[in-house]
Amino acid sequence: MRQARLERATLQGIELEYEVQGTGEEAVVLVHHGVGVDWFRPLLEEPALTDNYRVLSYHRVGYGGSSRATGPLDFEQEAAHCRSLMRHLEIERAHVVGPTPPVR
Repeated sequence: MRQARLERATLQGIELEYEVQGTGEEAVVLVHHGVGVDWFRPLLEEPALTDNYRVLSYHRVGYGGSSRATGPLDFEQEAAHCRSLMRHLEIERAHVVGPTPPVR
């Protein structure tokens, strides 16, 4: 497995560490489940995916090299961070792969 080349974006007062692979017109956003921040690494190296999609993987606030969490985060805040990063990268729409929030 190759070494990741992560970039950083400062958005709404937070910094997110991310990586983009692939050149497809459609995008896929990989949202890690928490502890396993690099769980999606094999997908970023999978030609069947990266030959057809622009694939974004990032470290959520509190993980990897992204900003430290200063308090509890809810799913709404996490979604806003993801959307801000997508806008920064000019990704209008994407297939999102990640954890399922609890049912209320």
